[in-house]
Amino acid sequence: MKFFRDLILTALATTVVILLVEGGLRLAQVRCEASLYEPEQERGYSLRPNAAGWSTGESEVYIRINSDGMRDRERPIARPRQTLRVAIIGASEAVAAEVPLNKTYKSVLNDDLSGTLGAGGQHADVLSFGVGGYTLSQEYLTLHNHVWKYQPQVVVLLLSPFSIMKATRQFYPGELKGAPVWLLRNGELVPDEITQHAPPINERTLHWKNLTSDWMNQSYFLSILNMARVKAGEMAAGIRIQPRKAVASSEPPERWRYDPNQPEVQECWAITEAFFQKMKDDCARHGAEFWIAPVEMSIQVHPVASERLAFQQRLGLETLDGVDSRLQQFGAAHGIPVINLSKPLGEYAAAHQVYLHGAPAAATNVGHWNELGNELAGHVIARELLARSSAVRHAIEEHLH
Repeated sequence: MKFFRDLILTALATTVVILLVEGGLRLAQVRCEASLYEPEQERGYSLRPNAAGWSTGESEVYIRINSDGMRDRERPIARPRQTLRVAIIGASEAVAAEVPLNKTYKSVLNDDLSGTLGAGGQHADVLSFGVGGYTLSQEYLTLHNHVWKYQPQVVVLLLSPFSIMKATRQFYPGELKGAPVWLLRNGELVPDEITQHAPPINERTLHWKNLTSDWMNQSYFLSILNMARVKAGEMAAGIRIQPRKAVASSEPPERWRYDPNQPEVQECWAITEAFFQKMKDDCARHGAEFWIAPVEMSIQVHPVASERLAFQQRLGLETLDGVDSRLQQFGAAHGIPVINLSKPLGEYAAAHQVYLHGAPAAATNVGHWNELGNELAGHVIARELLARSSAVRHAIEEHLH
């Protein structure tokens, strides 16, 4: 009897302590990174439908995922009448978790397009299918299997340079754990051996994991415990992902991201360009335009010209715009319009001496687009679509006639 009494008293005391800690954390507004993702057989992982919680990586932003796994409000599946739909695919830049939803490039793009289309009785509906860390294989699978039910007339790949480097498992193997990787075999893109033999996901286990994640996101105490668990796991495993240096190269790893002609990255580029063609063909089958908007590297838009030049000289580069040039050449040769973001954003940053990446107060220009970076990117993409897109022009002219 005494054993059970002590057990009950211990449980009650533990509960009181947990409640006190929970209350204290809430009063102090301690915010931890929420669990917003779930494992997925097809793409390795995806945003978890209806998840909600704080993103705390570069700034504190409350994120909501809709019922179809997009960082967005609920959207009708069928395209509404008199609507131009633009679908964005991409990685973390496409999610823009560092800024509130109404400050993302997507919202700016939507407003700019609607401002012009509205005069003709049309309006824009921009949907973002971005998921942090996605590779080109995951982005293609998103396009092929998840986008078309929304009937977009325009698809924009917001291309992260890191997606190119993650086309194989050579440079960032840790970040590709669980993600599908496709390689070129006899001119065709096929899943590699690891992807083909990925173990099936246990649906019952996934259900309970997602349920636990939802509880955790609602509890400050559980969020703290989860954060401690993740940090302990990272320390135990020694996880601090760095590019694996090729034996044949004496160049610093950073150069790979700016010089597309280095021999070590040619396989990555071949796979990347094959995915571009595959995405374009998929868009053509569904009557949609395919565009590429490469995200600039932060040093390309550093407000201080001498900082850009010093970085360029340190890596022994002729230009910081090698990736942009290669993409422009590929697009011109294959009928894929490419939107240059680095030039107009870089010119704005230099002219106004502002930082477009990371927290402006930090003055480091490191990280993802901040609010100003998102705003400028949205304006540039809108301007290019309004000037060059046949689908946009058709939407405007259709109502006028």
